Amino acid sequence: MTAPGHLMSSPIPTTVTGESGTSAGPLSPPRTRQEGIPYPRVPSTADLSDEAVRVLASLPKSRSGATSIPALVRDTGLSDRAVRAALEELVVAYELSVVTLPIARGVWITNEPEEARAAARQLESRAIALHRRARALRRAADRLEYRETLFDLEEAS
Repeated sequence: MTAPGHLMSSPIPTTVTGESGTSAGPLSPPRTRQEGIPYPRVPSTADLSDEAVRVLASLPKSRSGATSIPALVRDTGLSDRAVRAALEELVVAYELSVVTLPIARGVWITNEPEEARAAARQLESRAIALHRRARALRRAADRLEYRETLFDLEEAS
């Protein structure tokens, strides 16, 4: 394991090579490849929260070494909530390809586009299901608010 404050080997490139073959330096702000696909901003440890640095240092770099949220909690000494917030920071703020699946060992950094896309589809599916459930609960609350309850009906008898 590397020392705190040092990023382990990054799963994404840290420099862009220009058409002339020369390095264009660190990616900040994001640049684009020739194919037009933007590179994510590669964070330095100065950009990341302390929690994100600790989580990033503990993340496995392949599916074969995948870990779990409880293992990250144990390895980093952070709370479950802090680990989840750090994972969100890494993905949302820095667009790192951190896969989080709801399976026993479902957390890792991927270099495989199809793994990242599959994880995104799974998250979208969960989000749709949660939205559907929230909408049904709102309708149930509305029905409860505007109808007689079982207790009201018993008192009227």
